[in-house]
Amino acid sequence: MKRVLITQKVPEPALALFEGHAELVFSPAPDEKTVAGLITDCDAVLVRTATKLGRETLSKAGKMKLISRTGTGVDNVDVAAATDNRIIVCNTPSANTISVAEHTVTLMFSMLKQIVKLNNETKSGNWSSRDTDTGTDLRGKNIGLVGFGRIGQTVAKMVSAFGMKIHFFDPMMKDLSVNDDYVCHNELNSLLAGCDILSLHLPLIESTRNMIGSDEIALMKTGSYIMNTSRGGLINETALIEGINSGRLRGAGLDVFEDEPVKKDNPLCSVENIIMTPHAAALTPECKLNVAIEAVRNILDFLEGGRPASVVNPEVLDKD
Repeated sequence: MKRVLITQKVPEPALALFEGHAELVFSPAPDEKTVAGLITDCDAVLVRTATKLGRETLSKAGKMKLISRTGTGVDNVDVAAATDNRIIVCNTPSANTISVAEHTVTLMFSMLKQIVKLNNETKSGNWSSRDTDTGTDLRGKNIGLVGFGRIGQTVAKMVSAFGMKIHFFDPMMKDLSVNDDYVCHNELNSLLAGCDILSLHLPLIESTRNMIGSDEIALMKTGSYIMNTSRGGLINETALIEGINSGRLRGAGLDVFEDEPVKKDNPLCSVENIIMTPHAAALTPECKLNVAIEAVRNILDFLEGGRPASVVNPEVLDKD
């Protein structure tokens, strides 16, 4: 029977799908060194965010031929190295769409309505904060979505119900067919100049790393906001802090960071107008189950001789 390595805890209903199809091997820890010692005897591996698979590990992967990653991003896997070693890399791009979109909108609403600050002031007895820390309405605001895949488009649908104006820019997609009420920008700078809220929905690759830095923030409207539920490396965090402290930005909502987990001495933690959550957008019970099931199905499809639903490096399959 084929063997599948599980590197982190996965919901039991998802693991139950393997019954009769594969023998499961559970790693005692998700770190690369531990996983590397187990991976050579397995045919496939199911990984989450905490497991990194680099070139050295993948070059010694033995009979292992498939990596199934829960979630959309695969920046913790050296995809080029996997491809060189004829290892298929899969992800689950559709399973977390609703959860991440909802989290994005929640951060946006919380930031614009000053919910966290007003909560803290009210609990401390400062009733007068209702006059000094008022939020702002979303209706009529321009939201700029950078990345217009499943999550970006779902966010657009959600906030359009509140009367927001949708603008988007996506350097990775062609022939977009979307609602005529949405404004498509061919350049990032054009989108930045007109949006009240910037929301990022792109993978972290070399061309997107630090794509929002000092120069980009300088183009944004005074008093605008940034939301990021994609990957922390998309934003230069020093530039973000400077943008808020200078007054160019009024605030930010972040679920992802350059270095995770965030330490207490991270400068972001001392900035009042930043709402931070611990990379938790896709960790609702419903979402964890959905992504796990999709990740398991990718593995089962492969083990049964089929083509997994979502392959990041299809050239590996095309060579067969």
